[in-house]
Amino acid sequence: MNLKQAFKIFIYCLLVSCTCSSCFFYGKTLVYDDFEGIEKDSSAIVNILIIHGIGLKPVNYADDLLQNFKDELGLSIDPQKKIEILPDFLTNLKLPPTYTGGIYYIEGKSYKTNQLYRFFVVHWSPITYKFKNDLVSYDQDHRRSSISNYFKTKIVNQNFADIAAYTDSTYNSYIQKLVEQAFILTFKKSSEIMVKKVSYKSPSSLHVISGSFGSKIVLDVWNNHMKWLKKIIPQYTAEDFHRLTFFTYNPGLSAAIETLIVAKPINFFMLTNQLPLFS
Repeated sequence: MNLKQAFKIFIYCLLVSCTCSSCFFYGKTLVYDDFEGIEKDSSAIVNILIIHGIGLKPVNYADDLLQNFKDELGLSIDPQKKIEILPDFLTNLKLPPTYTGGIYYIEGKSYKTNQLYRFFVVHWSPITYKFKNDLVSYDQDHRRSSISNYFKTKIVNQNFADIAAYTDSTYNSYIQKLVEQAFILTFKKSSEIMVKKVSYKSPSSLHVISGSFGSKIVLDVWNNHMKWLKKIIPQYTAEDFHRLTFFTYNPGLSAAIETLIVAKPINFFMLTNQLPLFS
């Protein structure tokens, strides 16, 4: 066995060890068997917002989850027939058309309860594609060993690059606006989803399913970006006026948000270990 082979074996063993240890997080969180799920929601219209975490995510990343909802709740939906809603706001971020990201909408009634379930799936992964590609290609040439190139690509694409991009105010703002747009869409009637000028009514319920870093993004939107709704028109900045081109100032939206929070708090289902977000 030469030195190169020994190094590869060492790296492989190290990765296996780290992967196995990451599966056990005793002392970090507790799981309760009696936690009420979405099926306990008796509202006539149930809204569910889904957002993924870091890494390269395909456009159909939530299809398996949607299929599970379909099977468990008896929904009349086809995960393959989602409606794409493109970003509808001004931004300084220069991205090719294929990197815009978007929101995917699908709805269907339950055969069991006749409730209407509406899903808003946020796909922000494409927004950072170019950023990741630039990081991977930087100084990557034949002088670098193939295994080094492999690990650099995996680490950049699947881990730290999204967090690095999110620290940039331009990427940060774009991603948060996309989530904000999805959130505001939940206050529209089904027949108004694709209409820009509408009235806003408080939904009877809202559930947020977030994966990993997606939880951080949602909390940032909730804590920071929604503050503009509290302003009165004379206090609006140009950024406020152009946040969402389909949004025209309507005091009813701010009131509807407050009604939702007071009447029935938003339920957050945070997938994987989320405690570091609060440390």
